Amino acid sequence: MASRNEPDQPPEARLIRERREAMLISPETLSRRIHEAGYDRGVSGRRLREIEEGRTRAGKPTAAPALTLVQVALTLGITAADLDEVGRADAAAIMRNHLKGRIQQEPEVAALPGVSEELRQQIIQGLDELRAAPDLTREQKAQLEAAYLRSLSRSAEAARDQLQETIRTFRGDSE
Repeated sequence: MASRNEPDQPPEARLIRERREAMLISPETLSRRIHEAGYDRGVSGRRLREIEEGRTRAGKPTAAPALTLVQVALTLGITAADLDEVGRADAAAIMRNHLKGRIQQEPEVAALPGVSEELRQQIIQGLDELRAAPDLTREQKAQLEAAYLRSLSRSAEAARDQLQETIRTFRGDSE
């Protein structure tokens, strides 16, 4: 297998490994989380290792198919912009289309004003993780989801208020 940063290792492979290791999870745990999130592309821990190395067990070069890469990326918090940056515009386009659909399914997220694509993705991922939590009841999930969305709305309002105050301060305005 290739070493961690061998030149023939695809850039997205390094990104996947870096994010997975930053989360302190194994490829097997990542595989389980992909499945729990509802993305079942048959991505085993072994296959994830091959993708990260850029080589199969037989030593042949390999890269993740775009849809598989999107599912791994969504699970790890990798954004469409990150995928573009590592040269995977194909996967980035799929992710953007997926997120547009998911945002349409989440009116509370769609209603948040001035929220970037990356932040919307993180919000959607938070909702997906909450909904996939196997150890919570349906009622607990509903309560946590409502609290999560209220918290996001309040945080956005507070950030906007703080920005407006900062602008007034820079202008020398006073109330």
